[in-house]
Amino acid sequence: MKFLQKDYRKPALSKAFKTAKSIFVRVENKVAKISLFDLPADSVRVKLKKEFREEIFSRLLKEKGSFSKIAESAGLNRGQTARRYFVERSGMPLVFLIKIAQKLKISEKMIQQNVTELRSIKSKELIKNPKLPFKITPDIALVIGGVLGDGGIEKKKCRVWYFNNEKQQIESFIKATRNTFGEVSFAFHRSISGTPCVIFPKIIGIILKTTGLKDGNKNYQNTGIPKILLNSKDKKIKISLLQRLFDDDGTVSNHHSNRCVSFTSPKITNLNEKIKEPKILLELKEILNQFEIKSRICIAGKNIKENGEITRNWEIRVTGKENLQKFYGKIGFGLERKQTKLKAVLDRYVEGLEFFPRNEAKNHYITLMKKLCIKKIELNVKNVSKFCKRNDRHVREVLLTLTKEGLVSRHLIGNKFVYKVIE
Repeated sequence: MKFLQKDYRKPALSKAFKTAKSIFVRVENKVAKISLFDLPADSVRVKLKKEFREEIFSRLLKEKGSFSKIAESAGLNRGQTARRYFVERSGMPLVFLIKIAQKLKISEKMIQQNVTELRSIKSKELIKNPKLPFKITPDIALVIGGVLGDGGIEKKKCRVWYFNNEKQQIESFIKATRNTFGEVSFAFHRSISGTPCVIFPKIIGIILKTTGLKDGNKNYQNTGIPKILLNSKDKKIKISLLQRLFDDDGTVSNHHSNRCVSFTSPKITNLNEKIKEPKILLELKEILNQFEIKSRICIAGKNIKENGEITRNWEIRVTGKENLQKFYGKIGFGLERKQTKLKAVLDRYVEGLEFFPRNEAKNHYITLMKKLCIKKIELNVKNVSKFCKRNDRHVREVLLTLTKEGLVSRHLIGNKFVYKVIE
């Protein structure tokens, strides 16, 4: 009785046994974990170490007297026998394991230490030597980010899939999945267009759905970011999530009129439906704020269908030299080519050049021109260009726009125009 001696005298059951049918993620020692008994008991099958299993049934037989009485006390359906689970060729249902653990007062920790295989009911695909309890780490954040981005969970089979043309992305997704859950096999496929795809078994989908993910692709359109990641105080977890999301669905723009890092989330609505920002963009904005990175949410384009539905491409954008520098240094891209492109964007900024946000640029130019007036410096193109560190052509366009809007007046003195701020 070497396995169960310490547990036999425990008077109370763990909270997981008492609420075994509920799905939740708990926090132990400040590290969030997904326990074996947090999984849906009627959907999971487990296999135990031989010596541990034999000791359990030895105690059950001592108490009940026969396998038929063990089955009766556990409420097994017709066709299910306790002897079958004693032999355990394919493991035993989690719901049965919970019932006998209740009867014998075996701790949750002891059970998890002796699990050798984990699979879904009626499935041959499994996790060998599962890393129970599954810890919420940067690795699982990467996996969840991949499922939210270029992956998904099948609606019927509940298998997890991930598409990506980048070999690096596929390999890191596989590695993170195995680091999180244990020794698990996967299938490799290609889409009709030839995009590489990896598919993991149903048991992985079952586990991930306990975090709040749902069936289908682009999970975030309905669920947003799982609370276990959103509420985490570990910044490494959030960095891992952001990197995977921006690697999959993010873009770096390096045009002189639009230098930014953006993440796109399409949303389908009806004509009369109220326009509302996608949940995931609001949550991304919240996480970026935690890294002191300012961002804004906008509509980048829309497509009206014949049935009256409108697909709006919402974007969250990180703009401005300071914010882009923080994104590059604190978060960055996992993909080298995107990180290199962002570095090229930052290199285009002139040293010491102040960036004017698009919607606030006019006010900034007016403020700077007033400073020149205080210093009694003539407001012409060259002086304003030198003071603002912009080229003459750009400043000429700005001054022309401000003149048309009645914010400044223009006067021809000699062979050049001089400007005056209208109070």
